[in-house]
Amino acid sequence: MTKQNPTDRPNESQIVADAIAQFPKTFGLRAYPGKVFSISQSASYISDFPNPGTVYLYTAVQNGERWEAFCKGTPNELRAQIAHPVARTK
Repeated sequence: MTKQNPTDRPNESQIVADAIAQFPKTFGLRAYPGKVFSISQSASYISDFPNPGTVYLYTAVQNGERWEAFCKGTPNELRAQIAHPVARTK
């Protein structure tokens, strides 16, 4: 799969930012109770292959003071897994 950084082509960074703006800054995922997640704009991208034009959002999980890469999914996939917004701890 080709990963295209959103800043490599015009308007892609805005498309990714618009997709991210649909979500709270932090949130929980149903399968991971008690964990705090956010979306990494720098790691999210628009796919060239196998589904050209598909936005993939990369989530990060909070581990103490750090955020660690977790997984990717489309906005619809992510929306289906969000449990609830949670307060950012730092």
